[in-house]
Amino acid sequence: MKIRKSLLVMEKESYADDNAYIPEDAVDCTQGCNPYGNHPDLIKVAKDAVVGSIYNYPHGQEIYEEIEKFWGVGRENIFLSDGSIGGLYEINNVFEEPSAHVLSIAPTFTDATNIYKTRGMDYRYVALDPEKNYKFEVDKVLEAMDPADSILYIDNPNNPTGQTIPLGEIEMMVKEGAEKDIAVIIDEAYGDFITPEESAANLLGKYENLIVVRTFSKAFGMAGMRAGYVMASDLIIKNINKMSNPYCMNEFARQMGAVALRNADFALAHVDDFVKSKQMLKAVTGKNLIMAETDDRVPICMLSHIDPEVKLAKVLAEAGVIAVDASEFDTIGVSAVRLRVPSIDKMEKVCASVAKVNEG
Repeated sequence: MKIRKSLLVMEKESYADDNAYIPEDAVDCTQGCNPYGNHPDLIKVAKDAVVGSIYNYPHGQEIYEEIEKFWGVGRENIFLSDGSIGGLYEINNVFEEPSAHVLSIAPTFTDATNIYKTRGMDYRYVALDPEKNYKFEVDKVLEAMDPADSILYIDNPNNPTGQTIPLGEIEMMVKEGAEKDIAVIIDEAYGDFITPEESAANLLGKYENLIVVRTFSKAFGMAGMRAGYVMASDLIIKNINKMSNPYCMNEFARQMGAVALRNADFALAHVDDFVKSKQMLKAVTGKNLIMAETDDRVPICMLSHIDPEVKLAKVLAEAGVIAVDASEFDTIGVSAVRLRVPSIDKMEKVCASVAKVNEG
């Protein structure tokens, strides 16, 4: 059969798994969704809207209205997607060519890089320097950007480290991309944990090559709804629509998303807890475990063991903390994990386990 050669030669690695097992006595620190659940209004919508949202094709426009109002964009600048992952797949359809060049950083969101690799695109990355604690360096990315590139993909906040890139540096990359005819994708899956003023969405309208990807999965606690959206110039959205399923977001998710945006402050309601939790984690690392550059407001971080042979995910699991094996991320080995901080009431248990591993 004429299966894509790029698929046959590649083994896909992704921590996204619909068959995950979490022991009852362990603390789940894997998935990136809000450990505090979702806004009470979403529960009310879920109870009231089931029948109508199942029978009809999805035509709800309220979600568009709320996105327009929240970000100050037009209907022609919005594409509704099946989570942020679905949005990335749809964007790729616009730029996909066997010879297309894609630039990113490493580590970064694995399912984004898998898209480019499985499609046979020429994918490369700027590796974040472990000697500098994996801190993002915009000058290195600007230097690596080439007129032959079709796409620059950057996740902000970064997955797995949880660090954020200042809007000024984001604009530097978008501007460089505009000058070199490169589409710049800013994946803000974790963007609702920081303020809207820090979002690349504030640059929409100024740069035609900018694409911003958002999701309701993380801060809004709607991962099971598979709801996200893409914002970009009307030229890019028009061409995404040519290639996509017109019903990428179901009716139920549209209703839920609209309510979530009307209660957007919920996403920031637990920032103080996240800051405290990550500071608690930092306090029990430093000997055998190192936390990579991170933003304390964002509830994910990357922990690395100084011994590259230590399988950190396995060691933490034995201590009662389930984290993502970071070896699935480019440039990262088995001695690192991505850890999502749980609710504050579970942090003592997590810190006790991490402290035990840290002390060796």
